[in-house]
Amino acid sequence: MDAPHIHTRKTHTSYVVAGAGLLTLLAFFAMPLASLPVVGSVTGANVAALASKVGSLALLWLVPICAVVITGTGVWQSLPATHPPTQRRIATVMALVAAGAAVLVYLAVLVGAQNQLAHTSASRLGISALSLAGAGFWIGLLALAAAGIAALLDLVTSKA
Repeated sequence: MDAPHIHTRKTHTSYVVAGAGLLTLLAFFAMPLASLPVVGSVTGANVAALASKVGSLALLWLVPICAVVITGTGVWQSLPATHPPTQRRIATVMALVAAGAAVLVYLAVLVGAQNQLAHTSASRLGISALSLAGAGFWIGLLALAAAGIAALLDLVTSKA
């Protein structure tokens, strides 16, 4: 009896996925998610810690959870071990879903912040949620997009 077909293809997309997951974690915990007048810069972890006051901010904790999933799948796929095609596809779909979920969380928080600002005098001063978004927000969002695109490319180009 022949051995089952084992997938030994190693692609650069797994490195992109793993790196993007790590960059998302760095952006969330070490870079400013928002820069607020008077208060200064706050990281994603600082903002998520405010969830007891604003419940919707608790969703932000999904971002580092998704980043760990993305990093883990990228690292697993880049290991020299051989993986059956089904397992590789499942891992790729997990990374793709995690990246999409984290992007949706970031966008939901951005829309929520804009709605909150619309009810204050800040909107009359021309201050929007986009103008308050810090480097951590943008780098995290771009890293998640890169992870999602790399996972999608791996999924589309892999042979079943």
